[in-house]
Amino acid sequence: MKLGKEKEIEVVTLMIEKYCHGVHKTRKGELCKECLELLEYVKYRRSLYPRKENKPFCSNCKIHCYKKDMQIKIREVMRYSLLDEPTVGQDFNSLKRLVEILNLIHQQTGNTMITITHDKRCAEALSERVLLLKNKNTLVEGDNSLIKTYFHY
Repeated sequence: MKLGKEKEIEVVTLMIEKYCHGVHKTRKGELCKECLELLEYVKYRRSLYPRKENKPFCSNCKIHCYKKDMQIKIREVMRYSLLDEPTVGQDFNSLKRLVEILNLIHQQTGNTMITITHDKRCAEALSERVLLLKNKNTLVEGDNSLIKTYFHY
């Protein structure tokens, strides 16, 4: 599965917005000058990519088209990925697509994603390691088999 150009730009935009809001303390939906420059650079470089729709993730690509400083910046943004309730309000097909995209990103980049969710299906599909919390305390920690054990389904 490939993301496609539009979906890739959409995902990167969301990641940069989340990063900018969290790190640079901008208002939601706004970007600081540095992050806006990074986003414009990403869009520009993506538009020049020779294979258009068959582009792998940068970590698996033989063509390194980003300048070194931009490589460093985009890696920092990607490492920041924290998914807080990514499945709220999603119908089953959207949830399934989101899980496929997130698992693909993880497989191709090796990045750790921290996901906060109350959706057992999402937790099981996305996780290798699980922490079940109650009142800000860890009740139990282990692999994703805990989800079925704990929720009895």
